[in-house]
Amino acid sequence: MVEGLLYIAHGSKYVEAAVGSARSVRRVTPGMPIAIATDGPAPAEFDEAIPIDEPDGYRAKIVGMLNSPFDRTLMLDVDTYAAADLSEVFQVLDQFDVAAAHASKRVSLRVSLPLDDVPESFPELNTGVIAFRKNEPVRRLLQAWLEEYDRLAWLDQPAFRRVVYKATDVRLAVLPPEFNLGFWKAGYYNQRVRILHGWASGETYERVAAALNEPVTSRRYRGVFISGALFNKQAEVVDRFPEKVRRWRSKLKQAES
Repeated sequence: MVEGLLYIAHGSKYVEAAVGSARSVRRVTPGMPIAIATDGPAPAEFDEAIPIDEPDGYRAKIVGMLNSPFDRTLMLDVDTYAAADLSEVFQVLDQFDVAAAHASKRVSLRVSLPLDDVPESFPELNTGVIAFRKNEPVRRLLQAWLEEYDRLAWLDQPAFRRVVYKATDVRLAVLPPEFNLGFWKAGYYNQRVRILHGWASGETYERVAAALNEPVTSRRYRGVFISGALFNKQAEVVDRFPEKVRRWRSKLKQAES
């Protein structure tokens, strides 16, 4: 059984970002095979390349996953950084077919799509970090996701939410936020952070990972980060993320308003 990581990157900007993310994976999970689905030549950092000619980035992601060369795949968006060993993700696939974390906004009507046939008690999953097995139920799920995305003509997460909700033959595991941490948003963590998710420089990724994973007496001592600041349970600022993160969060907020 072959386990490996998969990136989907269309265009030089995204391929370059995938290289940076793959290098972070190599540091914390050495020996893990890494593939890239791309429309151009694959850099040397990747063990395998999957040719893909799909200009729509959301469609490209699904098509790339359908063509994963691995029996068990961890698909990462290119704007991710591996802060600690990722091998535990694959252990979840011993019992489940697909694993993903909740989207940070669960169901956001401002940037997402309300679905009348899916209850709010079943939130969106973030599709930037997905672990999945190669089997027939998952293949059908991915194909249904592609078709639903084309039908909705919208972002990929609402389509994924609907098809996962209706897929009675797929066992779904929900990853904790530490495995898909949108560190430029407000949130809570209580274990070692494995994956940072969000655009940043390499220096910023390293700085944030160090702040979040610095050894403390108790894992419960630190937990909340808001507006680029890390707080303890006494609401005292323990550390601050680099200014670049705060500027990015400000730009994101302006874009959503």
